[in-house]
Amino acid sequence: VAAALGWACWASYVGRLEGDNLRNIALQILGDALKHGKRHAESLDALEANLVRVREGEDYEGREGTIFYVRSQMGDCLRELGRRDE
Repeated sequence: VAAALGWACWASYVGRLEGDNLRNIALQILGDALKHGKRHAESLDALEANLVRVREGEDYEGREGTIFYVRSQMGDCLRELGRRDE
């Protein structure tokens, strides 16, 4: 169910412009939902894409916290996939 809701969220906002905050949030929600649905490889792809968007986006307050959160989620996925060296 979590993965389906994540995809629905992403589908709602994917048509927005690159860099749009709601689009970025929807991508983060998709990554989180896939992770919670134990679809770690797919989650990792979404989280990596989101990390690129956050790093390339305009400077905003809380950016460092967002980067830390996304990298933490990516680490969880890598651990679950047995890719501990990355």
